[in-house]
Amino acid sequence: MIRFVTGLATGLAIAYLTAPNPGKASRDTLVDFAKDKAKRYKQIKEQLAETVAQVNHPTNVVKSQTGLSIQSLFTNKQAASRTTLVR
Repeated sequence: MIRFVTGLATGLAIAYLTAPNPGKASRDTLVDFAKDKAKRYKQIKEQLAETVAQVNHPTNVVKSQTGLSIQSLFTNKQAASRTTLVR
């Protein structure tokens, strides 16, 4: 435990002495960076939701017209391949 605390103190001292900006500027930079990343994350999340909706629509159409789901297609394909291998 003492080695961890010593390492932590050493790291903090080095960071403080070699920081390129004063503390306020560094904090502002970090806050801006975090806000930009949060905004980008929300954009990606919205795009993903839109893509999932676009994929689900044709899947639901196929399901309603055939009574089959993607999962059942894969299950039936696996069952068929097992049957072929057993022969």
